[in-house]
Amino acid sequence: MCLSPKYLSASIKSASGRTATEWIERLVLIDAKSMLASTQDSIWAISEELGFSSEALFSKYFKRLTGQSPLQYRKDARKVSREKGE
Repeated sequence: MCLSPKYLSASIKSASGRTATEWIERLVLIDAKSMLASTQDSIWAISEELGFSSEALFSKYFKRLTGQSPLQYRKDARKVSREKGE
């Protein structure tokens, strides 16, 4: 693309109001939530699929962004799904 990382980041922030890091975190979180709610994959497998070096790092990252652990999110998502009859 022949753009410096600094220029690209500034352009993204200017156009969207969010930094490139915020966009990446948002997309990773969408994938993580989807996988936690819809698969039987272990949290370790999900963390590996998303490119985290360890389950602990993924759990810390997820909790920082959502306020709850991946396991608690999964339990809550499944409870809501059952209540909706899905």
